[in-house]
This record gives sequence, structure tokens and C-alpha cells, in this order.
Amino acid sequence: MPIKNLFKASLAGAALFALSVTGASAAPDIPCGTAKLIVPWGAGGGTDIIFRQIVDKVNKNGAKPQLQVVNVGGQGGNKGAKQAAKAKPDGCTLFAIHQSAITSYFTGRIDITWDAFEPVSMVTSTPSIIGANVNTPFNNLTDLVAAAKKKSRNYYCWWNFWVNKSICVFIIRRCCWS
Repeated sequence: MPIKNLFKASLAGAALFALSVTGASAAPDIPCGTAKLIVPWGAGGGTDIIFRQIVDKVNKNGAKPQLQVVNVGGQGGNKGAKQAAKAKPDGCTLFAIHQSAITSYFTGRIDITWDAFEPVSMVTSTPSIIGANVNTPFNNLTDLVAAAKKKSRNYYCWWNFWVNKSICVFIIRRCCWS
């Protein structure tokens, strides 16, 4: 399945799930007309786009309270995490959390752990993808590791250091140069 179609299918599934849990019979008494969903990165990024789509579908389905995306960028997502952790626990503040908030704790960048948040719903899953130019001499991870072990040329990697994708690079590095 092409990545574009996989993304669309994942987004549709997440929206359908979100719609299924917004029924009036399951609605708690929340003291605000609009609940804010903190997305701890700037507008236009992947997390923002995904959650804006979900919020749009949930609001069109008549969720009470309505949801509003509030971007709180800064500190690699930690500024938004801190704000969400300090919010009153009344249901009026939600947090679009993912693994970066957890890895930031383990790397000493933040003192908030997963215990600061109550999971409400998992609405997305982010795959870790290792990609390369179409003209590379390898087509899969086994071939990449074999090529790297030959050390016949240099291979360069880029990743966002504070999230789970860096774990893939560390595993490959350990495989090849341990």
C-alpha cells in the first residue's frame, strides 16, 4: 500500500474511532464550552495536521464540549507538555502526546513522566521508516547492514534525536560497528 494511501487509511480510522467515542451517552460533565487540545509543536507540522483533521471531524459530529487545537511550540514539545501537566484536571485541557514527551524525560530534558497524563485514546500510530535514495545499492535493512559492514563507503543518517526514530539508528550502528 503506498504511504499516501496508508496515511489516508490511518487518518480515516483514527477519525472514525474518535467519532465513535464522542456519543452523548458517554459524555462526562465537563465545565467548559470548548476544550483545548494542546499540540506541543507549531502549526503545519505532522502532529498538528493529524489532530486538526480529527478535531474537525469530532466537532462536526457534535462533540460537547467542542475541541480547539492550541499550538504550544517550543523546547521540542516540552513547553506544551509542561503546560498540559499544570492544567486543572477538569477535562478542559487535552494533550496530543507522543513518544517525544517520554524520551525527553529519559534524556533529562524534562521532569514530567507519563504519570502526569491520563490516557484518553490512542488515535494514531507513527511508523519508523528507514528510507534511502532510489539508486542506493540496497533495498532492505539486511542489505543496508551488509553494505555498512563492508565499510567500502560512508553512509550518512539523519534523524530527530529526541524521538523513537533515533533508536533505529542506534540499533543499526550497534549491528554494524559493535
